[in-house]
Amino acid sequence: MSVFLETTEGDLVIDLFSEESPKGCLNFLKLCKIKYYNQCIFHFVHNGFIIQTGDPTNTGKGGSSVWGVIEGEKKRYFEDHFSPKLKHNKRGIVTMVNKGPNQNGSQFAITVRGTDLEHLDNKNMIIGIVEEGIDIVENISEAVTDEKGRPYENIRILNTEILEDPFDDPDGLVIPKVQEETEIKKESGRLEKEEIIQLTEKKVTVEEKEKESIKSNSDLLTILGDLPDSNITPPENVLFVCKLNPITEDEDLEIIFSRYGKVLSCEIVRERETNSSLGYAFIEYEKKEQAERAYVKLNNVLIDDRRIKVDFSQSVSKQIYQNNRKRMFQQSQVIESKNGGKLISLGVHNLNPFMQQQKKPQQQLQKKKKTNDKFVLKKSAKVWSSGTNFVFGMESVNVPQVKEIISESKTKTKHRHKHRHKHKHKHKHPHKRKHKHSHTKEKEKN
Repeated sequence: MSVFLETTEGDLVIDLFSEESPKGCLNFLKLCKIKYYNQCIFHFVHNGFIIQTGDPTNTGKGGSSVWGVIEGEKKRYFEDHFSPKLKHNKRGIVTMVNKGPNQNGSQFAITVRGTDLEHLDNKNMIIGIVEEGIDIVENISEAVTDEKGRPYENIRILNTEILEDPFDDPDGLVIPKVQEETEIKKESGRLEKEEIIQLTEKKVTVEEKEKESIKSNSDLLTILGDLPDSNITPPENVLFVCKLNPITEDEDLEIIFSRYGKVLSCEIVRERETNSSLGYAFIEYEKKEQAERAYVKLNNVLIDDRRIKVDFSQSVSKQIYQNNRKRMFQQSQVIESKNGGKLISLGVHNLNPFMQQQKKPQQQLQKKKKTNDKFVLKKSAKVWSSGTNFVFGMESVNVPQVKEIISESKTKTKHRHKHRHKHKHKHKHPHKRKHKHSHTKEKEKN
């Protein structure tokens, strides 16, 4: 003999003890049959103890037995019947809630735990147990309540269905042919499940719009070149440290943080002009786990009489810097020779100031005897430059294009050498003229 309860939190299946508690089970079954419990809220919830419902007035003071529904107030309550076999020693026990001895109506409770409930034995009449949905009972017990134990969110019984009924209907019981929708009385300060769902959907919609706005801004910055990627995220192995004492040095900070892993870089941010500490630093670890361990251990620790704050870095400046370096060499080409040699030609359009200051890039490419159109590079060769084309290589190459580049570079270098020679000659010539002029003036005086 079972009853199916549909609630706003989920479905419950209750098995009834019809042999041990026949009168209590008959009362519960017939009230379910006439849909007496529909829209009843769980008006009292005690986390880890019980959840209580079954009052159509939703006050905890109402409710009537099935005989009271048929005959009126004089039959509102019915007497107790206790079985020595039934104890409050399990989770999900369904027990009647009475106003006193032999004053059982329609209200019932479900136990959330199975221990320390002996005081309910021979006081509250057990009628069944939750066979399916005990997790729903636990969820209901965790609802947020006011000081009287009433949830702020109205958790309701939506419908009841009898799966098996061995009892005859009492005389005068009117069973509704069509289920009528019970009007829900809204109360101030209480929310229904549907309202919470609507509010949640609105909140999700607002958050999605904010994410879309952030995404569109990131896409715009990506197009403009300020961000390398719209989905860029800060590194997980870098910590941000603030509230440092100005006297704290990089070496000291690195020694402290290196206790929890290998530190790749430790840099205190300083002013450019005065080189004084700005009170914060970035520390990069080799692994993410090391950064997490350092965060747990060193947050709010005293260093040089200052209590520092440690958090994970939200900076993406390093990724942007690395991306800008890659963008400098957009027109790169890798040319491989037949014998495994490699040459990389990089077209550079926008050199940074540091590279522009290198007026004489080292020309370490050496031409040897011509053998099957091969050009051999020194093993120590690093870079050969002609204008804005940089050529990197370490081994022999077999590329006709390289010969043209080298010949062009030689003519340009010869032209530069001639120009410098003429310039030096012009500089010496006026000096001689000046010397002759001074000599003639002395002869005239004499």
